[in-house]
Amino acid sequence: MNSQIAAEFTRLVAADLPKSFLSGLDQHLPRLLELYKARERRDTTIHSLLESLDSENSNQNRRSAAFLGLPYFMKEDPSNFINFMRGNKWLQGTI
Repeated sequence: MNSQIAAEFTRLVAADLPKSFLSGLDQHLPRLLELYKARERRDTTIHSLLESLDSENSNQNRRSAAFLGLPYFMKEDPSNFINFMRGNKWLQGTI
């Protein structure tokens, strides 16, 4: 399903969806992580996400921290905020 969506997006707008999305995410990562750091003292989950970056600060880990920290930063229920898919089955996302 994901490949079908990406292929249709590419066909319609002549742009690679995953590449375009990740490029935009990478552009905003530094500022988003700064916002998380500003809230880190008040939120233990954001603190643990940022602490995990201290051990391995790769681009992939920064992207993961940005996604996983969003519901906590926005004060939303994380159990319904992010959904993961394994094969053709949706899994409810929690940290």
